[in-house]
Amino acid sequence: MNQNLRDWLEDSGIDARTKEAIDRMSPAEREDAFYQKLTFGTAGLRGKLGPGSNRMNIYTVGLAVEALAQFLQEKGYEDQSVVIGHDTRHQSDVFAKETAEILQGHGIKAYLFKIPVPTPLLAYSVRDLKTSAGIMITASHNPKEYNGLKVYNNKGIQIDASWADGILEKMDQLSFGEIKKSKEEEFSLVPEKTIESYFANHLKRKLREDINKDFSITYTPLNGVGNLFVRHILEKRGFKKVQVVKVQEKPDPDFTTVGYPNPENFAAFDCAIQQADQEGSSFILATDPDSDRVSLAIKHDGEWIHLNGNQIGALLMDYILHELDRQNRLPERPAVVKSIVTGDLGFEVAKELGLERFNTLTGFKNICAPAVDWEENGDYTFVFGYEESIGYIYGNDVFDKDAVIISMILCEMAAYYDSQGRDLYDQLLDLYARYKPHRELLYSIIYEGQEGLGTMGRIMDQLRKNPLTKIAQEEVGEVIDYLHGQKGKIDLAPQNLIQYVLKDRGKIFFRPSGTEPKLKIYIYLVDDDLEVADKRLEAIQEDLAGIFKEIEEVQ
Repeated sequence: MNQNLRDWLEDSGIDARTKEAIDRMSPAEREDAFYQKLTFGTAGLRGKLGPGSNRMNIYTVGLAVEALAQFLQEKGYEDQSVVIGHDTRHQSDVFAKETAEILQGHGIKAYLFKIPVPTPLLAYSVRDLKTSAGIMITASHNPKEYNGLKVYNNKGIQIDASWADGILEKMDQLSFGEIKKSKEEEFSLVPEKTIESYFANHLKRKLREDINKDFSITYTPLNGVGNLFVRHILEKRGFKKVQVVKVQEKPDPDFTTVGYPNPENFAAFDCAIQQADQEGSSFILATDPDSDRVSLAIKHDGEWIHLNGNQIGALLMDYILHELDRQNRLPERPAVVKSIVTGDLGFEVAKELGLERFNTLTGFKNICAPAVDWEENGDYTFVFGYEESIGYIYGNDVFDKDAVIISMILCEMAAYYDSQGRDLYDQLLDLYARYKPHRELLYSIIYEGQEGLGTMGRIMDQLRKNPLTKIAQEEVGEVIDYLHGQKGKIDLAPQNLIQYVLKDRGKIFFRPSGTEPKLKIYIYLVDDDLEVADKRLEAIQEDLAGIFKEIEEVQ
């Protein structure tokens, strides 16, 4: 911490105002801001805003972009260029402009969007413009204090370890005074035809016309970038009754109406439910602030039900695959992909229809990596990919999760079932009847700061070195540690992930998040009885809470 602090205070590249802000910090604030350097990984950078080596600011962003520029120059791509997008968070536009100036300082052409855009549009634009890389300034669904920087390679997929390690190595060798910036402020704009083709390709993937286009939809962008883009594709798809949640329509980097703008959490739907009830709507769609994730709530038998990512993914898989099959539109050698910590219900549908199924590590850089390979070698055709954290992609136009196209398909699916006198929960129960109830309980425990990282480390060590043999009344049959990777249909790279396989049709995963200060727990059970499965889930969670508390108390 002291070394990082000295480096900042002594570096001539840091302006006086920033150094004065550091002087005004309390000891605790200073420790948290400097106890480590913000690490650049395959997810890029992400952290709280503010001065410090462990913060998102023009200096940490500048180092990362300077390192990327040098890395790209060594790659030797001809006519080098990078497309840059940003969301509506604090400092996002500033970081985007800083990024463009540094790239152009190295002779790399920078494309900018005129307005804040969804992350999947940025990923699409890399492929459409054939740029050397793409950069998205966003912290996705994190709280207002955060921002981040995602990097995409020249194939339009988030970078892998070979890029991340190369960029990080250069960052470690740089000082702030070595950041090279162009004095020109003229940047190329992303052509309108790129944005138009993004929508056109998505609209081609519609599946049915015999849907109720008067179906009432309440939509909330949660004060993020989705508003213009999701509403546009729904309008083009023909939906006539789309009502946006008024208090969450316009960008708000403080997320005043929602606090934590993550539609994985039912609390994020509070304002939408209030408006939907007033307008008589029974279907709510919600996208996160950078519009790559999407979730929904439905009113079933007078009660609002929030579907989770596993349930939505299984419903999408069921609808898309059966429609493609019915219309003889399934491609040759079709394949679907999900993360290993995602539930298996969707794969039951794919198995029944004869599709190849692949599990990968978490993150869409892993889920879409096979799609990139298959596009080049023709082994399979990527049809659908998803993970439990409400990320989905249909088709191979974008190699990242995309709430814009999935919003269109979700509304089409809901409108079709509505025309049959059913809702999405009815269809979920139908899936349970076909494949037995697949139930899940997914939750996270927050561990902030340096002390929190230590606690997470102790918990993972205990689960790894002293495996539990029983959790609640569930006997553990096998423990699988992914720390050194796993061989399979797709070889899995090493990850800090532990899987407990239960003897009675269940599994539990423990994984520290790679982008947030939290330990994620995933519990999955298959049972003949839905209510029994839910009671088993609750018992497992309660027992784990006691086990974690004992570990936390050991310093």
